[in-house]
Amino acid sequence: MSIDELAACTADVLDPQRPDAVAKQHAKGRLTARERVTLLLDENAEFIESGALVEPANPALHGPADAVVVGLGHVHGRTSVVISYDYTVLGGTQGINSHAKTSRAVLLADRHDAPVFLLSEGGGARAQEMSWARLSKSSGDFEGLARLSGRVPLVGLALGRAFAGHAILLGECDVIIATEGSAIGVAGPPLVKAATGLEYTPEEIGGVHIHEAAGAAERIVRTDADAIGEARAYGSYVIRPVVPYVEGRASVGADLRRVAEQAGPRPMRLIMENLADEGSLFELRPTWAPNVITSLARLDGRAIGIIATDPRVDGGGLTADGCDKTARFMALCNAFGLPLLTLVDSTGPVPVGRAAGTALFRHAARIASATSRIRVPSMTVIVGQVGGVAQVLFGGFGRFLGGPIQVMWPSARVVGLGATGDRSSPLAVARTFGTDDVIDPARTRNLATAFLTRGSVLPPTQELSPIDPW
Repeated sequence: MSIDELAACTADVLDPQRPDAVAKQHAKGRLTARERVTLLLDENAEFIESGALVEPANPALHGPADAVVVGLGHVHGRTSVVISYDYTVLGGTQGINSHAKTSRAVLLADRHDAPVFLLSEGGGARAQEMSWARLSKSSGDFEGLARLSGRVPLVGLALGRAFAGHAILLGECDVIIATEGSAIGVAGPPLVKAATGLEYTPEEIGGVHIHEAAGAAERIVRTDADAIGEARAYGSYVIRPVVPYVEGRASVGADLRRVAEQAGPRPMRLIMENLADEGSLFELRPTWAPNVITSLARLDGRAIGIIATDPRVDGGGLTADGCDKTARFMALCNAFGLPLLTLVDSTGPVPVGRAAGTALFRHAARIASATSRIRVPSMTVIVGQVGGVAQVLFGGFGRFLGGPIQVMWPSARVVGLGATGDRSSPLAVARTFGTDDVIDPARTRNLATAFLTRGSVLPPTQELSPIDPW
């Protein structure tokens, strides 16, 4: 093969040689697989592609790169693996060779300790390559990606219709960022019709609004470009945990004092905004289990995780979903060395009707289990009321000696059994050594910064700690 022949073969798989397919994708308001890769990587970053010249295993088919673009590039300066499915080629379906490519990508991530960005859009397994003989040659991408959980960041983007294998791979990711027009499901419309005789649209099976309500997607955005921007934003916390900080929080102390002196439920997001570096909050699953807020943030440029019980929803009591949301977020932060700040204002248990039939005690145990594995610096601040399950899991009373640094605001109160009269006040709690200290709210940011961002993370254990898919 001559250099000119190589150049021609390479050009054949690129977007300029496929104007009709590109135009059709753009007409739907979506980017091509290669445009997505370029937008995700650092500006002018080199992309080392693997398998660009691969064709489908079925000789009757033709498809550039076998419908998936994979390779290595830099995101926030760190070598990362990108898997970008190409819907313009055979509907982005997964064939024998494309599975081999994604398996290769996962192995590269393992070898290079590289984050994985999965940009998904496709119809699942390719019908023309689904004979039993071929299916017996199991692909290693599903198992391989699962083994990377907790070791490297796994970021999933649902950028259209993602069914069957696409959905499973997305489900293995730490976070899923989805566009408004996307749909995710373990079975697409053709398979559902073949199995049941019923016809459903992709949106009826797994429209993004369904997954948002169920808590299966961390962020919902409008366009491909928005999703990729969000993926880079999320990646900045876990890939570049420390960035230069520009001072801009001069009035935070006075603001927190005013919040503490107000009556009623504490405005937790306002407190978080005042504690974190300006504009740094990146909330995950904001509309699901809203009684608990989970957000990435920065303190003096250091990435951290913030958990806050929201007293304006179910009194800040911990529901089954709230416990699951909390435990998984704790595991995520622990896996990537992000210190944890917990803010508590919770009036007690959720209403019996809301908790009935949820086996709340098993879900609450997930928080205790996640807490036992925490190896990052952690700090709890009781800013309002604390009682019920939140008191046991976050309040620290009776068990705080082995827990995180725990302090109370003067506005804090203990509610529930045995907490009456003076015994509910932070002063009474402090006198019985039920807290490390009672602090002026104005000191909260400085204390959290000093404790959470100046210490070192404990060395990792040899035990694997994958992040629960849910």
